[in-house]
Amino acid sequence: MGIIKKIVLIALLSTSLLVCLLTFSVTAEAQAAPKFNPKGITGSAGAGYANFTVKNPVAGFKLDQGVYGTIGGERGFGFLNLYLTFGFGYLSTKGQASYDYTTLSGTRYTTNDVNFRSEIFQAGLGLKLKLIDGFWFKPYVEGGGTFGYYTLKYEFSTPNRTALALIGSNYKKEDSIIDFGHYMEAGAEIAFSDSFALRAAARLIRSETKEVETLNKQKIRYESEIYYLGLMKSF
Repeated sequence: MGIIKKIVLIALLSTSLLVCLLTFSVTAEAQAAPKFNPKGITGSAGAGYANFTVKNPVAGFKLDQGVYGTIGGERGFGFLNLYLTFGFGYLSTKGQASYDYTTLSGTRYTTNDVNFRSEIFQAGLGLKLKLIDGFWFKPYVEGGGTFGYYTLKYEFSTPNRTALALIGSNYKKEDSIIDFGHYMEAGAEIAFSDSFALRAAARLIRSETKEVETLNKQKIRYESEIYYLGLMKSF
């Protein structure tokens, strides 16, 4: 599937999630108890693409360009144009790695140039400062922390499988680890009604995983340079 098709798919999924959130909030508000009141919250959903820069491992590991999807919200503090932001992000990409895994019994499996697919799920919490508020054009800056889950799914080619089969069959085909970091974002919100707005943004995420068993227990440190568009709905 091409990257444009992936971005469109993630945009549709993100928008669907936002619609579900809106439907849930309306339904909850209509119920007598418990009563959920989203007043003052702005929900958002968006999609875009990501460029990755790998900081560690310095050799034998690379990430291709990928796609990004996000859904979240924000609520103002009522002073200094400051907002608390929260959200969930999804990054998907492909790459290659030098596979190096040692089992509990001490059997070691190694092979080079193994293709893999990465999926990264991240939750974020941050602060946003709108440089201009109360106007149809609202430039802003934002920063915060992330915490998530990083998954590597290996796609062994025939030569790789043959090399590993000569050793045994206990090699791992998938690895999952905790991922954490921080982000910075800058962009602008363009309101086209009292309730709806578009967002154009650039986000830089610096992340690090725990030790990865299939990379000889090395940590993955990387940067995600993200550009995305989003739709916002204020309650």
